[in-house]
Amino acid sequence: MKLGVEGKNRGNPPRNARAPAIGRVRAAPSLPTARVYLTVLFVAPVAALVTLLPHQLLWGTGLHGAWLDSSVFGFPWQVPRVVLVGGLVLSLWLHELLHAVGYAVFGKVPWSEIEIGAVWTRLVVYARCRVSLSREAYRGALLLPAVVLGAVPALLGLAFGLGWLTLYGFVLLVFASGDFGKLVRLESSIRGAVAKRPVSG
Repeated sequence: MKLGVEGKNRGNPPRNARAPAIGRVRAAPSLPTARVYLTVLFVAPVAALVTLLPHQLLWGTGLHGAWLDSSVFGFPWQVPRVVLVGGLVLSLWLHELLHAVGYAVFGKVPWSEIEIGAVWTRLVVYARCRVSLSREAYRGALLLPAVVLGAVPALLGLAFGLGWLTLYGFVLLVFASGDFGKLVRLESSIRGAVAKRPVSG
């Protein structure tokens, strides 16, 4: 996921000043940056430790399975590859739709001020909010896709021994790496700051 908010707050604001903006949105989603790649390298092993490894320990299948078998993590690979790829593409759009839902629910933003789109030449899908959000609302909008598409499926897969669901949750948690990076940046900002026209994608 692209880091769509840039800029830093420096120093302490005057007592009577309005809450400062975290930064300004870029005109369009950009290519993944080195920071995003580094976030993925951190999130992927952590996500594996809390999803794939527990699945292996609980159900005895997964991490050491033969990848040429008819199933991996209990996933039926005889399903046409186009269906698998289509499911992941659909999940990307659902991820951004959930960001939009977060803007509307946590930020009380009208749908007319929310945009979901894609830059096909850059293979980037994004959700843009045209108004500022509070720190708390932006936090909720950032975490919503990771919880709904990542954490919940992984927990269900662990609970019922559904390896393919655990694997899906792991992949979608990795998809949310950019969101986790933005969350860290948000938490390091000045208390009470607002996100000015945030973008996720």
